[in-house]
Amino acid sequence: MKCCFIVGLLFLGLIPAAAQDEAELPGQTTAREATAGQLNPAEKDVIKRALLSRAVRLRAERHRITPEAAEAYIALAKQLGAPADFVEILAEEKEEPLAGRAAYEHRQRMEEATQRYGVDALQIRLFVEGLQMETQKIEEVIDWLPVRDLFNLSTSEQLKMRKETLPEKLGELCALYRKMLEVYNTIDSRGAADAAAQRLLSCLPELERTVPIRTLLRRVGSHRLPGYDEIVGDIAHRLSARRMELLESSFYASARMRALDALLCF
Repeated sequence: MKCCFIVGLLFLGLIPAAAQDEAELPGQTTAREATAGQLNPAEKDVIKRALLSRAVRLRAERHRITPEAAEAYIALAKQLGAPADFVEILAEEKEEPLAGRAAYEHRQRMEEATQRYGVDALQIRLFVEGLQMETQKIEEVIDWLPVRDLFNLSTSEQLKMRKETLPEKLGELCALYRKMLEVYNTIDSRGAADAAAQRLLSCLPELERTVPIRTLLRRVGSHRLPGYDEIVGDIAHRLSARRMELLESSFYASARMRALDALLCF
């Protein structure tokens, strides 16, 4: 989660998908795609919040599932109205410690459930584990953070991109980076960093819309995409440089800004 998107683009794979007429990009998973587009967004949000709570508690317990921790995130899932089948899977974790075959089967059921609901459980775990702050701060950030446009699995159909659409998609990415840079340039104090985090929430829907082009960039590298340097290169470089400056100051100790930065630069 800490990696800068520019650094990530330079060092990831060199698969020439952009040269094809149509590039079908691999999402984290494409399982149960038939139902993924028919899900109730509110149900997905509840599952995301339950998984975020679970990830925070697992982090605090050094990745051990304790009955006390399980009780807490199961209670939250019930309180928020999580689907019964998902709550049942979570409830398995408050029984005796899972090990061996039982642990494997539980992980399989959890993975199938999160895929069925279109939630990216891996990204949730990486996000929480990557936040270098105390548990209480993480919980406060998660309570504040809207999740509708975050932690969504993409289907292979959603990730398809035609070569002729690349300039348009790169233009959308450039607009997102430009908006981010404008906000990042306002940060010069703790108060300004908190205010910037609030403004950057409006970037989350745009972040979701640019998943296909960002996935392609991670897969093939910016130098393999025609038009990247001309359309995105300059603004991406300036945003990367400004972000490095702010990382050195730890975003003036703003937990919200550090969390937003981790999400926007994933």
